[in-house]
Amino acid sequence: MEPPSDVHEAPQTDGFAETPLFSGTEWLEWGSNAQYGLWLLVFLFLRVVITFMRLTNTKFKRNVKKPCKAMIVLGSGGHTSEMLRLIEGVSKLLYTPRIYVHADTDKLSSFKVTQAEGRRKDFCVRSISRLREVHQSLISVPITAIRPFLQAPWILLWDRPDVLLVNGPGTCIPLVLWSFIFGVLCLKRPVVVFVESFCRVETLSLTAKVVKPFIDRLIVQWRPLHEKYKKSTRYHGLLV
Repeated sequence: MEPPSDVHEAPQTDGFAETPLFSGTEWLEWGSNAQYGLWLLVFLFLRVVITFMRLTNTKFKRNVKKPCKAMIVLGSGGHTSEMLRLIEGVSKLLYTPRIYVHADTDKLSSFKVTQAEGRRKDFCVRSISRLREVHQSLISVPITAIRPFLQAPWILLWDRPDVLLVNGPGTCIPLVLWSFIFGVLCLKRPVVVFVESFCRVETLSLTAKVVKPFIDRLIVQWRPLHEKYKKSTRYHGLLV
């Protein structure tokens, strides 16, 4: 008989070392990153809630008593005509400078603005890609919407308006949504005023329905429409 040996044989393996999936240090790093991500989500959630409160709670409303920069969104055809008639009665001394934004394929609106402003120098005109062409299929809108959604934040950052005035063209949607996002990100957010088109008597336009949660004021021009959406609209009679 051979004498017992004090040397223990190592267990046989298939050639792969058994290592833990995460080391202790990696678990700590992963937990730290997850904690930062959780705090970021909490911060964004609180910012979204606060921004919505600023839209719905009157105590957050700004009281403008000095000249403010106004961005005015134009649309082809009737939208531009209504908007220009709407701002005829607006004090040019209170709202200055004025930045007009129109779709890049809508050259007529730019010409009408130049005519309406006359010899005044405190205005400028910006263009943005059209969100949806006339008679364009709704299925293809997400593709054509990419470009204006990328342009809108740069227009807002460049001009930094105090008021954003819109009246229904689809061109305004990227600007309105980015204004809300700016509020969430603690950037300067313009007060957004939506004046529903004169032709909307009983139902809101599709654009108004889309942007209604993200605007400060929704003004309608017909009492039946105000009675239908009394909690979310303002009525001041016919404005155009």
